[in-house]
Amino acid sequence: MSFTATLFDSGQLYFEIPEALKARLWEQSQSLATPVSRWNAYLNAIALEAVLPWLREEASARVIVPQSAQCQAFWELVNGTPVRMGGNVGSRKLVLIPSEAIDLDELAVPQEWVDIPEWAADDYVAVQVNLDEGWVRLWGHASHQQLKAQGELDGSDRSYRLPQESLSGDLSLLSLGFDPALNLATPRAELAAIQKLDVASANAMIERLSNPEQLQPRLAIPFERWAALVAHGGYRQRLAERRWGLPEQRSVMDWMRSGLSAMAEQSGWRSAGMEPAMVGVRRLATEKPVMVRSLTIDETSYELRVSPLDQLEENRWRVTLRNPEAGAQVPAGYVLRLLTEDFLNFEGNEDRAEEAVDELYLDVQLESGEGLIWMVEPLPEEYDLIEILRF
Repeated sequence: MSFTATLFDSGQLYFEIPEALKARLWEQSQSLATPVSRWNAYLNAIALEAVLPWLREEASARVIVPQSAQCQAFWELVNGTPVRMGGNVGSRKLVLIPSEAIDLDELAVPQEWVDIPEWAADDYVAVQVNLDEGWVRLWGHASHQQLKAQGELDGSDRSYRLPQESLSGDLSLLSLGFDPALNLATPRAELAAIQKLDVASANAMIERLSNPEQLQPRLAIPFERWAALVAHGGYRQRLAERRWGLPEQRSVMDWMRSGLSAMAEQSGWRSAGMEPAMVGVRRLATEKPVMVRSLTIDETSYELRVSPLDQLEENRWRVTLRNPEAGAQVPAGYVLRLLTEDFLNFEGNEDRAEEAVDELYLDVQLESGEGLIWMVEPLPEEYDLIEILRF
């Protein structure tokens, strides 16, 4: 899909919206829970699709956006789309904030994008979406420091509001900041860490907020509790999926027995078929299914693999990180780690490469229904990989 971008003397950029794109994105937005979230998803998807080609053209590194399932989970709950300009966690980060308002007197950024450390960005880009005339416009941007120092937090909708005259309207300044060698990013304001939730509290909040009759779940509980819930990628995804009426989407046991869920496939999982089962060094005649997720670390492809060690009923699993290329290894310093779903360590939950190795792996014995978070260091390019796998 090609876009026509027009640069005006003011430094503002316009992008035309093809009619075919509007129709496709409207159809995709209909899977969300409420009219409010469907419209929010539609505007955000149009803004992202229109602006992304320009970002990729201007950036000196890869432009990383959340996967489709993750984007829709954000849009179910809050306005805005995160974009990372580069493949490592320290790369410059933007949040696109779309609005269909005609009078652009201020930028309103939901509090989550400003006060949750894991969500905070370097720049917040104001995007006007005019559906009737078929265009998208970038009309200004502000830094995290600006929003915290000059923005007014509106308690009625939990948004930081910054007047138009305080924004920078020159997009050339924004694009210059995409080059990490220039080091033009304004340091973010300091933020307090968000307190983590225990599993019981998280489950109770998800149960309470999963009813789609709750049109604005982000405003239904105190911000500190809400922020603790949605800062956790696994809980955020589960809440959104519950609001969409979906059953558990990341049950590895179900994947093995019935095939991958649609949401798991959207998140990047696939079946790698069967491989021989192992007990110690003895190879058994039986075979076991393997589920694989591709990862990119330092511009190199890796695989995260999940497979049973023996019969599914035993609930014993091996989680492996390896390079799929023949003869390639996992470099020294890489780490594969498993945590409980509330981020607690347990005995034997980490495998670290002290030197280059063929693979990293962890074997675990689990209770039925137990959830684990997998983590890899260095962090993969894929955005927000806090994922709970249910066994």
